Amino acid sequence: MEKLNILQTKDLNYSFGPNQVLKNINISLNKGEVISIVGPSGCGKTTLLRICAGLVKTANSAIINTFHSCSFAFQDARLLPWQTALDNIAFGLKAQGIGRDERQLKATAIAERFNLTMQDLKKFPQDLSGGMRQRVSFARALITQPDLLFLDEPFSALDIGLKRELQQILIEQVCQQRLSAFFITHDLMEAVLMSHRIYVISGSPGEVTQQFSIPLNQLKRDDEFVYQETAKLLNHPAIMRSFELVIRKEHACN
Repeated sequence: MEKLNILQTKDLNYSFGPNQVLKNINISLNKGEVISIVGPSGCGKTTLLRICAGLVKTANSAIINTFHSCSFAFQDARLLPWQTALDNIAFGLKAQGIGRDERQLKATAIAERFNLTMQDLKKFPQDLSGGMRQRVSFARALITQPDLLFLDEPFSALDIGLKRELQQILIEQVCQQRLSAFFITHDLMEAVLMSHRIYVISGSPGEVTQQFSIPLNQLKRDDEFVYQETAKLLNHPAIMRSFELVIRKEHACN
């Protein structure tokens, strides 16, 4: 019988000093799912991710995480500057005790999936473009075949072509390998394209104000579907309040 993997928060509260950052957060993520956390800057999205990933400790036991392994991809690629691109990709395998020849073979194979050439793999991070560094970051995150991937706005600084390319690779991993992902974004179109469920967080302290489900398989979501669903969300009161999209009458044009 397949092990049930779940990430869940139960009435999660978090304060930094005297300031409460998160309030009564209840979310869940099952195996093979992508959930997106959307909301304006400063609502606690990244703090929530870090708590769920175990990078920030809480004073209570409000987190349940039965996933066996996880990886991370952030807006900043966070590569090791003294390692080549190839060794950066293979770093997780080295931590698992896999020999150099095997890990370089696997790193080279996954690098090809991200359109990285052998010449690229010989370079150090300082010699790579921002887009190339992000390709390396994603390859490094996926090479260990994690059960759960934490994504903190990894596409926000990329040009549209590279963004779509990396999104498509990730969608294929979710659909074919049943990869689970916890995705932080402020881009509703990204959330609609990639997620099974979308949680809206707003306020200070941040609270979950709405949850949306996107039942259509990600591989079948074309641009028209994404545009239409995003337009619906933009007109939802919870989204309008969270992102302050309501135009006050006194400031509206005549």
